[in-house]
Amino acid sequence: MNDQTKMAPHLLYAQAIKGRHTGRGIGIIDAIHFIDVVQSVRQLEKHDKISSQELTEIKKWFASFLKWLTTHKYGLDEKVHPNNHGNWWNTQVALYAKFTNNDSILDFCRDNFKNKILPSQLSTTGSFPLELARTKPYSYSLFNLDGIVIGAQIMSDEDHDLWSFTTADGKSVAKALEYMAPFVADKSKWFLKPDVMYWEDFPVAQPAYILGAFRFKRTDYYDLWKQRKHFLEVEEVKRNVPLKFPLLWLAENK
Repeated sequence: MNDQTKMAPHLLYAQAIKGRHTGRGIGIIDAIHFIDVVQSVRQLEKHDKISSQELTEIKKWFASFLKWLTTHKYGLDEKVHPNNHGNWWNTQVALYAKFTNNDSILDFCRDNFKNKILPSQLSTTGSFPLELARTKPYSYSLFNLDGIVIGAQIMSDEDHDLWSFTTADGKSVAKALEYMAPFVADKSKWFLKPDVMYWEDFPVAQPAYILGAFRFKRTDYYDLWKQRKHFLEVEEVKRNVPLKFPLLWLAENK
């Protein structure tokens, strides 16, 4: 809110490489941790625990950020990125649109989720083929699953149920959760080579399974979340687990 110290509402310089790139669209994914910030403010607003002036200024910042994400070349590049980057662009943008009452962009994100992200990123078995083809297929599959599930949580309301949406060929959030669950329960069952880095550090308390547990009334999903590490220490793990405070999100289920 302070003009002299605040971050500018853009990511022009994210993931810059000296001598090659001043910034890149793929750097937008590094802002996924803002979703907990926005969800915090939404709960403060709901319970009348934030001043109208603060709320107005914060919404103004995220409205500007939302405009940049949906108009700048970097944002437009991420929007159509075929793997988890495109999914996480959609999840971020949906929440910022919801927070700033931008219904047209929120509706676009819902449509994008149903007609592009699920059909193109998810297989009929529930796997993410583009993530499986990477050098860290296990952690990237978990990362993309978190994005899919959190996106469904954000974009669902009384009139839109993305949790239950199923494509014509049977792709759904539920199927994605079911696919990874055995490998979260017992990583030794994973059928590909171990990830080239951070193999021993995953899984942790993956947000997908606490949200999925409540939505689908699955105690086994709750156990998958409860029994894994909650207080993260490895920086790469922190970077790849965007939702740190589940109660902020579960409050909306009441």
